[in-house]
Amino acid sequence: MITLNGRLTFKQEDGFKDALHLRCKQLFIRQGELIIGTSDNRFATKATITLFGEYNERTVAYSNSIYAGNKLIANLNLIQMYGTVPAKQMVRLLEEVKAGAESIKLDAGLSDWLVGDKIWLAPTSYDALASDYNTIKAIDQNTGVVTLETKLKHYHFGADRGTEGTYNDVVDIRCEVVLLSRNVRIVGDNGDVNKDWGGQMVTSDFLEASGVER
Repeated sequence: MITLNGRLTFKQEDGFKDALHLRCKQLFIRQGELIIGTSDNRFATKATITLFGEYNERTVAYSNSIYAGNKLIANLNLIQMYGTVPAKQMVRLLEEVKAGAESIKLDAGLSDWLVGDKIWLAPTSYDALASDYNTIKAIDQNTGVVTLETKLKHYHFGADRGTEGTYNDVVDIRCEVVLLSRNVRIVGDNGDVNKDWGGQMVTSDFLEASGVER
């Protein structure tokens, strides 16, 4: 467990391109500060905090008065995290796809969308749960064709132009495709007895965050 009473800053200097990865059970910002980028100088490479928690416990005592979840960043002072924000965080599906499809067509030139990034396809049927989570296996920046890591489970409507003209000049019913991945990530390891997953953040004081995935 890491307790911060000073300042922990993720290194970012001109020409520094390495990915940084902090691994700990829990992170307790007591009287200190955790800094990953600033609003004027966003963290440009990859920064990941992986929380492992306690192997046999669901809750952890941070002090005599603070009890919290297993995999947690607990903040009593200051957290500042600024990752890069993609130019396009959401685009529309340009061709319809059926269940079982292994590729989709999006806008060309999505330079912020990279191999390994997580995406989400919104439902376009009467079933509100017919969405798909997937991972980019390959992407052609010239054509906008994205190859998926796994087959789609549901149908998604798409078209090469908006449908506003058909639906009262306001509604575009084409599937929204959302980029979920960010270069600053907080994740939880799922190797504990309880199989709990996901990194959590609880703050009672200053938190500035933008472009962060958790």
